[in-house]
Amino acid sequence: MAKKVTKEKAGSKRPIPKTAKYQTIFKPVIYLLVLIVAILYAPFMKSLNFRSRQYTDYLAESFDGPYAENDILSKATKLFTDEVEGPESLAPFEGKVYVGLQDGRILQISDDKYTTFTTVGISNGTCPAWQEKRCGRPLGNRVTSKGDLYTIDAYHGVLKTSIKAPSPKPELVMSSDLLIEGNSSKFLDDLVIDEGAGTSGGNVIYMTDASSHFDLSEVVPTMLDQDDTGRVIQYDEVAKKATVIMKGLLFPNGIELTDDKTSILVCEITNKRILRHYVKGPKAGTTEVLIDRLPGEPDNIRRSTRKDKETYWVALAIARTTQNPDLIDWGENKPFLRNFALRTIYAVGNLVQFFGQLIQSPDLTLKGWEIKTFKLFNLFTFRGMALEIDVSGKIVSCLHSPDGSITLLSEVREVIEGNSRVLYLGSVYNKYIGKLVLS
Repeated sequence: MAKKVTKEKAGSKRPIPKTAKYQTIFKPVIYLLVLIVAILYAPFMKSLNFRSRQYTDYLAESFDGPYAENDILSKATKLFTDEVEGPESLAPFEGKVYVGLQDGRILQISDDKYTTFTTVGISNGTCPAWQEKRCGRPLGNRVTSKGDLYTIDAYHGVLKTSIKAPSPKPELVMSSDLLIEGNSSKFLDDLVIDEGAGTSGGNVIYMTDASSHFDLSEVVPTMLDQDDTGRVIQYDEVAKKATVIMKGLLFPNGIELTDDKTSILVCEITNKRILRHYVKGPKAGTTEVLIDRLPGEPDNIRRSTRKDKETYWVALAIARTTQNPDLIDWGENKPFLRNFALRTIYAVGNLVQFFGQLIQSPDLTLKGWEIKTFKLFNLFTFRGMALEIDVSGKIVSCLHSPDGSITLLSEVREVIEGNSRVLYLGSVYNKYIGKLVLS
């Protein structure tokens, strides 16, 4: 007997089985979890050890009192806009100022004009940013009374160039590969010279090694990971002896010698504070907090030109307080989110850079490198700030740029031009050098 066949009505839909509904939701969830795991544990990512803390424990409470708001810093002029990139540190000598750039050049500035003084590493001034590890990247600069320019190359070591030489060319004083207490220097950042304090009247160099885990291209991970492998190295140039005199620091950066040469002042970026470490005298080997809870990350620190008082200029990268924190501060007590966000940005940047190199596109390669190294910071507007403090840690003056026209500062270097005190403003991110005449 033939079976009865019934036809479905035209346009009718079959009900979706429950299993199919679950599969529709299940698959995207699985893909998302796989993506998250890949980002968090991809082999090309470094191991990170995110910890949780409250930003209210280390930032200034408000822009009141010694941090009272003004717009003095915004009045600075911008020199060489789009002609220089990353003028991180400036060193004056005999009426001229020397500054290192992203592309490996060291410029000589005079009368608001510049010439190329020399270059570091294998760079000839045309080094692509994404090859800075190979080419070299000048950071901290100092000039001795004899006219020797000492420069920290973040990847290769300490360099010395005679300014008075007919053809100035850097020579290597200390290599980053030198093992010091079992570790080479991963991220040399800044230095200061104690002239004549070493063997046979040679120089002693104090320098910050920001991290034993990350390098310069990983500045943001160094901060977000709260990496505490930073150290300060003392190097006797004649004896060629290096000693670790401070360790366990969270991103030590700027360093300066006090007038009596008994101690060094060290800016600890992640902890938003400045430390004083004694290198001579009865307190030698001890460390104390000079000032903490700063309204931003203290980068380089430099002696002012004042004769009446021992003061120092401190550059703050992004000025803010607990009343107006930024996104990074909001994530301080959310280590998982910081971890995921950091790795996601790095993965995207790495992918863009890979395709840029694959299709031989310098622009795309640069964009990928800028993404993964967070160089795109300069696309955002942050309050700029420079502090002048005395040797006891008291705030002497505070300069603001509330509109962010001057921001992301790495160094404030004071010089005397004519009868005026003049501040030159450096930055590892900006494409100009700021100049402010103090009234």
